[in-house]
Amino acid sequence: MGVIRDRCGYNAKQLILDEKLSPFEALKILREHFSKGGAGEFARVSTLWNLITMDGAKGIGHYRSEIRRLWNRFAEIDSSLKILEPHAVQKFIAGLPESFEPFVTSFNQNNKLIPKTENNRTVTNAVSLGEAMYAMLGTRPDIAYLVSVVSRFCANPTEAH
Repeated sequence: MGVIRDRCGYNAKQLILDEKLSPFEALKILREHFSKGGAGEFARVSTLWNLITMDGAKGIGHYRSEIRRLWNRFAEIDSSLKILEPHAVQKFIAGLPESFEPFVTSFNQNNKLIPKTENNRTVTNAVSLGEAMYAMLGTRPDIAYLVSVVSRFCANPTEAH
C-alpha cells in the first residue's frame, strides 16, 4: 500500500489515506477518480474506432472484442456518448475483408420452415392452449371454463374444434 501512495500525487494520496484499504480497493478508487476522459481521450478513442478493421486483428473474435471494448470506452468517457448497437454492428460488418462478404442463397424466404401437417397443427394448438392457460391463471379467470373444455380435445383435435 505504501508503494501505491509513494507513486501518487497529492490529490490521489488524500483519497487513499485510510490504512484499512486493500491495494485493490485503493486502485479501484483511483481508477474511478482519475480515469482518462475529456476531449483528448475522446479523440484518441474515436481515431481508434475509425481505424479498426479485421486486417489489424488476430482473428474475428479479437476483432469483435476490440469493437466492443472501444464501444464501451465511449460510454466510460461520458454516458451520453453511447453508440447505438446497430451502428456498432454496421462497423463490425464494414471492417470485414472481402472473404467474409455475405452471399446470396437460393432459399426462398417466403417458404415455411415447418410444413403444415396434422402433427404440427396439434403442436401449434397445444402452444396456443398453453398461452391461453397462462392468461387464464394470471389475468383472466373468466375464461377458465372455455380453456378447460378446449384442453380436453387437444390430444386429438378435429375440424369441429
